[in-house]
Amino acid sequence: MKKLIKTCKTPLILSSMLFSLAIPAMAGNDTYSPAIRKVELQDDSSLKITFTVDAESMWFCPGANGKKAGKDIELTFVRAKYDKRPKVDYPMKSAAKEDISQVVTIPAPFDAVFIRDGKNLVKIYPPASALVAQAAEAPLPITVEGGGSATRGTGIAMHREVPTLTAGSELTFLGRYEPEEDRISFLDPHSGVMVAWPRRLYWRIYFTVATGPGSLKSVSRDLNSAEADALQKLPAIKKFVEKHKVGWDPGHGPDQPKLSLHEVYAGKVPEEFAKLDARDTIVGVYCDNLGRTEPELQQAFHLKPSKSPSGLYPGMIATFSGTIHPNQPELSPGQKEERKLHRFNLELTATRPIRVQLDEATAHRLFKKEISKAMVSLQGICKRESLIFEFDSEKRPVISWMDERMVVSGLITPRPDFSMKPVPYATASVFFDPATSQPERIVFVRRVHQDPRD
Repeated sequence: MKKLIKTCKTPLILSSMLFSLAIPAMAGNDTYSPAIRKVELQDDSSLKITFTVDAESMWFCPGANGKKAGKDIELTFVRAKYDKRPKVDYPMKSAAKEDISQVVTIPAPFDAVFIRDGKNLVKIYPPASALVAQAAEAPLPITVEGGGSATRGTGIAMHREVPTLTAGSELTFLGRYEPEEDRISFLDPHSGVMVAWPRRLYWRIYFTVATGPGSLKSVSRDLNSAEADALQKLPAIKKFVEKHKVGWDPGHGPDQPKLSLHEVYAGKVPEEFAKLDARDTIVGVYCDNLGRTEPELQQAFHLKPSKSPSGLYPGMIATFSGTIHPNQPELSPGQKEERKLHRFNLELTATRPIRVQLDEATAHRLFKKEISKAMVSLQGICKRESLIFEFDSEKRPVISWMDERMVVSGLITPRPDFSMKPVPYATASVFFDPATSQPERIVFVRRVHQDPRD
């Protein structure tokens, strides 16, 4: 990669549209969104960045600070008052006389350089043109696989699925850390994981109270885990559970237990009910999931880590390892929703950043190039599978991740928008090494589209 770019003596001039997000610095801000003019790799492997910022009477840019993640560098351009002159990692120099441009130089070594623009990271090195040039000229090897059924919303991207995990299981997966939400999103497996754990009984009480002459108010309250455990020791509740413990959901049964508030709370009535006569106030006791013996089962799309992953900047991809646990399993899904609680925790034990130089726009271009080079082979496979090859290069492909590879997928045969009958179709997926941007192989997948009956 570096050799390829070094041999190019013509400076890389980035598109001004790429940095059209540059905005005037407002008073109080301590950073600039620079307009990048040129990015040039020097003979000593350093990187020379020519840029401009908005001219201000009392403020200037002394240079940039760098945040390292592995061999990648994230630059933030500093905005300071003229009388402060703060120290920065990469000091600014003027480009030339009668030129308002400024220059910072990033010494080697580094693999990729990014610029922070608000919440976004913009990669300025290596240039996309160099990555495109890396695509091999010979067609990639093709493997043929069979896929499951798919509906309109699925069936193009490649992804792997993992068996249902038991809470407390060890898990290693590819994900993206989102510091603002303090959570890790799944990339591989694409749709997260299913997690099972022993089912608990979720109890609640209902009753009405008078609020005035002829006026009643309904009251509903979930019992917490300690209250529920105490409730289940009462003889009336034991008898009720024993009677209905298999195969019946008593949500609206005729024999719901009727207990006083005093009995429900063993004399320790919550403060919110302190004004009521606890012994005379009779409540109905309900269990939302009595009679269901299967484990609790939920899908985890995000995980809250036990500690912030080290060495990652926002949006960086990494392999994460740890054990997965439901958050507050004593609460029902409805209770978690009301309290706006996250669903799952990850006891984080290891983080390994993944070097990614390949951006999505470049991956899309490389995908179309590789499909075009392999078109004759793909047409032959389609013919053997009794399918009609049809590749629309204007359609945007879909990106997913498998085995630490960026996978770009697209349709290569017609597929109906809607069909109640099964219709076969095919997709092609190109696997890329995200660190080198090299395409490695193509996977042909024969699938079946069928929409479910409503």
